[in-house]
Amino acid sequence: MNKRQKDKLKICVIISTLILVGIFARAPRGDTFKTFLKSEEAIIYSNQCNEDMRKILCDAIEHADEEIFLRIYNLSEPKIQQSLTRQAQAKNKVTIYYQKFKIPQILKQASNVTLVEQPPAGRKLMHQKALSIDKKDAWLGSANYTNLSLRLDNNLILGMHSSELCDLIITNTSGDFSIKDQTGKYFVLPQDRKIAIQAVLEKIQTAQKTIQVAMFALTHSEIIQALHQAKQRGIHVDIIIDRSHSKLTFKQLRQLNINKDFVSINTAPCTLHHKFAVIDNKTLLAGSINWSKGRFSLNDESLIILENLTKQQNQKLRMIWKDLAKHSEHPTVDDEEKEIIEKSLPVEEQEAA
Repeated sequence: MNKRQKDKLKICVIISTLILVGIFARAPRGDTFKTFLKSEEAIIYSNQCNEDMRKILCDAIEHADEEIFLRIYNLSEPKIQQSLTRQAQAKNKVTIYYQKFKIPQILKQASNVTLVEQPPAGRKLMHQKALSIDKKDAWLGSANYTNLSLRLDNNLILGMHSSELCDLIITNTSGDFSIKDQTGKYFVLPQDRKIAIQAVLEKIQTAQKTIQVAMFALTHSEIIQALHQAKQRGIHVDIIIDRSHSKLTFKQLRQLNINKDFVSINTAPCTLHHKFAVIDNKTLLAGSINWSKGRFSLNDESLIILENLTKQQNQKLRMIWKDLAKHSEHPTVDDEEKEIIEKSLPVEEQEAA
């Protein structure tokens, strides 16, 4: 090989290396369950941050020493079922409140397993997604325990070291909790829907600079009005919703005579299943609940408000928001025309689960 060929080869190697470095730089390795074990603060996870939420939840379940308590709308992910089964076989106490769950025979027969079906009652759903491990580690968010929700759809879950929060999840009651230097509130709906909606409205009304909302279904008239009023007083308000329920949101905006210019639609092939908001980079609102009047007043839901967001938490939320913004757009003329010609039920009768 002559010098010229060697130089060409060297250039090719350098270019290839730079390309590989660029690829890995764009897709940094996400947090794992080990991150949670090493940290004292709440950890935010999302599949948008190259994080395997299915494995993280499996690891959390497998890490239990004594008991597991779960409230879940849909539990169909085989690997999570396997982790629960192994814990039952290890004679740890397992309690599952569920609406959709094809129960493995081993769990049905185990004396240390309590299974409580909560079937739908009319339009009412048991829509929570809250997990307590050993009464000290709490996990909750927008993701159902399904392959689609954990691996494809856009979702967020939080892992928190808090015996106070675990107690609230187990007893299904609202209350305060703390994690290191952070304070939080946990709301259970529908029983505490009035104080929950007031808390959401208060956070929006007292925002100083920015409000970011990522929501699968957004139709609650009071919340929409509060967001619009915040925008009018100079707050930078950004809202991204899923396309599947965008017509309901825009119909509500039209009924309230509010311009839709601060609302964008998810354009990614996966569903935007998030139910979170970030206020002033200081406060996170998250949980299982879509921001619609029917869900606040009807479903079994949970909502968390976490204060004093840390640097690491804000970095993660910015990463999630950047990805959402990259795959979103303002409504087109076609979207508006579809709204006008759409014949449908009143907004509150159509809302999503």
